[in-house]
Amino acid sequence: MGNAAKSPYELASEAAARLGIALAASELATLASDHDMGDAEVGALAVTFDYLAEKRRRASIETLLRLSRLPRREPKTFDGFDFSRIQGRDASALAKPTCPIVDEVGRCTFDRACTDLFFDVIGRRYEKDGPNTMILTSNVAPSAWDEFFTGDDSLLCALDRVFDKASVFMMRGPGYRGRGLDTYSVEAVPQATR
Repeated sequence: MGNAAKSPYELASEAAARLGIALAASELATLASDHDMGDAEVGALAVTFDYLAEKRRRASIETLLRLSRLPRREPKTFDGFDFSRIQGRDASALAKPTCPIVDEVGRCTFDRACTDLFFDVIGRRYEKDGPNTMILTSNVAPSAWDEFFTGDDSLLCALDRVFDKASVFMMRGPGYRGRGLDTYSVEAVPQATR
């Protein structure tokens, strides 16, 4: 049932629920009757609840983005990330998260500065007291990672630390992406012309 078919009381009740307020349409109708509120006022209340719910959702997203420390400038890739704020002594900030995730190792080649930073973070997490869980994902076997990192034999040392107490999950089979993709085959039929 679309919004056009719903009463202002139902719309206001649903909008209140998005704010976490349990307010049944019947309860709202009683409240409106007790305070001489018409459908227009209840409709305005529904719009206000909707606005507040969306404002809360946006504030939550902004807070989560700010706390994630993800690059905020466009494009949101490593190319647009300001590595200068985490070089050297500030690299310890990257060792603090409970479980950092490095997705798709091998998707791009790291220059010397990024390689050093990556190894520094791995080293700091390895020496960290308490849990030092990390998640690394890749479509490339770790034995081939050396072609994506610029540097010397420090890769072997870093990988030794990564896999020292690691649990490795090898997944084989069709990928999840494109599972709902519809594919069509088109065949051209030759036409005879005179």
